[in-house]
Amino acid sequence: MPVSRLKNPVTMKKLFFTLAFVLSVAPAFTQNIFIANSNTGAVGGTNVFTGANSINAALVPAVTGDIIYVVPSSVVYNTPSLNGEGVSLIGGGFNPDKSGGALSVLASVIANANNVRLSGLVINQEVNFSGSFSNIMIDKCRVKYLFEGNSQVLGNLIIQNCIVGENHTSSSAFYLQGASSNIKISNNIIYCANTTSAVISGLNAATIENNVFIGFTSGGSASVFNNVTNCNIKNNIFYASTPAGSGTFSGNDLQNNLSYSTSNDIFSTVNGNISSNNVEGQNPLFTDLPFGTTFSFSYNLILQAGSLAIGSGLDGIDMGVFGGANPYDVYGTSLPIVQTITAPNTVTQGTNMNVRIEAKGN
Repeated sequence: MPVSRLKNPVTMKKLFFTLAFVLSVAPAFTQNIFIANSNTGAVGGTNVFTGANSINAALVPAVTGDIIYVVPSSVVYNTPSLNGEGVSLIGGGFNPDKSGGALSVLASVIANANNVRLSGLVINQEVNFSGSFSNIMIDKCRVKYLFEGNSQVLGNLIIQNCIVGENHTSSSAFYLQGASSNIKISNNIIYCANTTSAVISGLNAATIENNVFIGFTSGGSASVFNNVTNCNIKNNIFYASTPAGSGTFSGNDLQNNLSYSTSNDIFSTVNGNISSNNVEGQNPLFTDLPFGTTFSFSYNLILQAGSLAIGSGLDGIDMGVFGGANPYDVYGTSLPIVQTITAPNTVTQGTNMNVRIEAKGN
């Protein structure tokens, strides 16, 4: 769990100089930053929009490349419809390490655009794609499910560091068409809550790595894959959720995964599937992770000493969400969160005032 800290004493004169420099170069960039704030009593202004529909209001002037910061609030934001606006929606994280407890919660998202990023958001229902789009990143979000309908095609889609599938019992948590390409699903906590539908349905030539798939009961038959073909599936932990696959499950390369307490722990070697260096039927020894359908931040996915998943992933990394180049972030925030600001109560005129700022972020 890498956590960076900023603990640098700075002088007020240096701080003013830095701000002045940033302001002086800002006009050289075309990127705009808008603020959406649904908090009761929030005050609007230039590039600041208020109310439950404030994200959609900010989308009106926004153009591709712009950022909308979604302020944590006790009021759920209405569903934003990105109809061609390739923007970034950045929230305060799904578990920010700060007081207050407010989150950036959206009802759902209609992501009908290229060049979209969703980060640090809690999305109560789905992220919905109803067209052919590309260059999309969804990271550090807590989202119920992702749906691509109308047999459209997605390309260059990255889903990482998310919590997906909680209590989603009506269909697949990832419903992505087989014609889509360049999809990467990595370092996510994924719940297999449905007894009849696989959690990932309709996927071709994707990379699926360093995820933890959680079933709802010991020895469960929850299926992870349905109609999944030609994918690189590596370094995952299947925890009461079977990796066997259903429907058309063929041409996949299953490497360095671990399965435990499922109705079928075996990694497929038929229909062109290749299984290598997988660990079958062995407890990954999480510090604290029960089976179920809902995640709690009191759970701990760190692997205990003696786990066969430690160092057993491809290239010697750990299996599961903390392995690889983009380990899972327990705070789910893309922005530095200021923890404390320490400064003297008084300072002599004409002298520097030392200020100490502590922050956490990636």
